[in-house]
Amino acid sequence: MSPPANPGKTGHWLPVLAMGAALACTVFLVHFPALNAKALLFDDEQYLTKNILVQQPGWASARRFLAEIFKPSTVGGYYQPLTMISLMLDYPLASGPTDVRPFHRTSLIFHALNTVLLFLLLRWLFSGPAQDGRRPGPAILWPAAFVALLFGIHPLTVEPIPWVGERKTLLATLFALISLIWYVRWVRSTRWTAMAGSLVAFVLALLSKPTVTPLPLLLVLLDIWPLRRFSRRSLFEKIPFLVIAALSAVITFVSQARSAAVHLPQDYGPGRIPLVLAHNIVFYLYKIVWPHDLSTHYPYPDPLTLSHPMILAGAIGTVLLMVILAVSLRWTRAAAISWLFFFIAILPTMQIVGFSNVIASDKYAYFPSLGICLFVAWLLSRMWSISDRSTRLRRIAITLVVLLIAAAEARATRGYLEKWRTTESFYRHMISLAPQAAPLYNDLAADAARRGLHDTAALRFRQAIHLDPENGWFRSNYGAVLFEQGKLNEAAAEYREALRLNPELADAANNLGLVLARQGNLDEAETFFRQSLSKKNEVPDTHNNLAALLLLKGKNEEAAASAAEAVRLNPHHAEAQFNLGLARARQGQLDEALSRFDEAVRLRPDYIDALIGRADVFTMRQDWDRAEEAYRAVLRLRPDHESARRGRDRALARRAATTQSSQ
Repeated sequence: MSPPANPGKTGHWLPVLAMGAALACTVFLVHFPALNAKALLFDDEQYLTKNILVQQPGWASARRFLAEIFKPSTVGGYYQPLTMISLMLDYPLASGPTDVRPFHRTSLIFHALNTVLLFLLLRWLFSGPAQDGRRPGPAILWPAAFVALLFGIHPLTVEPIPWVGERKTLLATLFALISLIWYVRWVRSTRWTAMAGSLVAFVLALLSKPTVTPLPLLLVLLDIWPLRRFSRRSLFEKIPFLVIAALSAVITFVSQARSAAVHLPQDYGPGRIPLVLAHNIVFYLYKIVWPHDLSTHYPYPDPLTLSHPMILAGAIGTVLLMVILAVSLRWTRAAAISWLFFFIAILPTMQIVGFSNVIASDKYAYFPSLGICLFVAWLLSRMWSISDRSTRLRRIAITLVVLLIAAAEARATRGYLEKWRTTESFYRHMISLAPQAAPLYNDLAADAARRGLHDTAALRFRQAIHLDPENGWFRSNYGAVLFEQGKLNEAAAEYREALRLNPELADAANNLGLVLARQGNLDEAETFFRQSLSKKNEVPDTHNNLAALLLLKGKNEEAAASAAEAVRLNPHHAEAQFNLGLARARQGQLDEALSRFDEAVRLRPDYIDALIGRADVFTMRQDWDRAEEAYRAVLRLRPDHESARRGRDRALARRAATTQSSQ
């Protein structure tokens, strides 16, 4: 007997729930080492370690993430507020910005949920009316579970879990799967609540990562096969999805262009796009079938012409694939539609519009691989449902093959996760696969600098510059290490060269200002601080640096304005609170000055300058008792602090004189 059109009404949910729980547990166990991964990658500074909004959980940060639509201030790139809010909610569970275990735990939960949702989607898609138009389709509980298992533990799914910044891939896929499931429910039930649920989930997916923008086209493909309901009416149903997708595409392009970089097709030669597409079509299929030598950095082949073996293989492989798919249409739509699903889903990341320095990335295949899963699920369900004398033996054979593949995948996944133990170990792994990739040496150097290994960092930065001497960002980073080593003249030279190569580098201008201020060149330092802010205005450190400089120059009113802006952007910035307090004290606004010094001390209880500032305010008020106690608080931390000792003695003398005079 054929199953009913709506499997949700069968009442047999216990096996489905048990299968879903088993899938989630298996995925969690295989990927468990991800919880111990400590590698910090390319953009994790923006997403976590230096993101002041993520590190200040609350409604104010959430509002900023949601309101900064066309130019996100803390993350360069497209609009992704739900991802940022998700990371912000995890931050209180961490012991600090480098404690990434809570973030990995949440990401692993999302991946397990995605695996279960894929299982449910496949079951719903292939448990309804016929997929081939000839007979009712079989219920495919086991085939759907097999495919979901192979997806969930595949090595290609590793990258979004231990990479903090790739929470967006997992979250967008979660909502996209929910949208697809609600859509299938709408097809089975024609309830408008299901259609509304699909639309809402699509919006949430776009707010997580806009690479799921092609979802309306994917729904059209599902209407063609396996739902077999393609018509003018079914196209009309997609209008709300298309309107939302178009709006998201505009926002994505504008926000990416304003806060990062975008290269349009006309910026390259006419042959580039087909060569990149051909390379990636074969590259991703190869990595799915044989996930070996995985990395987060696949550089462009050089030269990007047919003379390169990888480009030539991609071109030949793409032509053969098109021929095979065309021939397959004589028997079934499954292969062609599944492939189109994968291709359309991955198209936004195929570098037609350039936004990255890599030609491909594992994470880009995470959601699009659903297309491959469709074909495999269809194939297994056909094999599973054939009724003849060898049905039992065939099902046992299918199960054994799937388990063998799953075991191989699990081993490869565990092996790949081992590379993620530390930042250094993972970058060394990537460099072993791409020894000429300058960005990898730059990031490896940055990790050494974070750990205080300045000599090692300097060596790695020089390697990066040797491989890419025209990269201003590398020179700016090298200048920062030279600054830490006290080599101010050399640091200034690197910063100036960085700005010559790329005048948009706000960090280089800010850091050059710091060097010049340290050298006593206050006027030129002010020029570079202001230049930095003209390029990137939402940086509290730069506003604070300018405020400190203006205080040195006696421009107290301007200093107060700059410090106030730094405090607005980051109320937890102790130095900015102190500088604002110092400016207010010089302006005679002692009450506000005291409140700012108090806040600075609350943020940093050992902040000597702020403690001295408090004591000086009491002295200016001639509140000798509180002044004495404030100076004593300094001396308890720094018994050798001469200024505090003199202040305490002065307060004691004035108090004694006041007492004697009153008598």
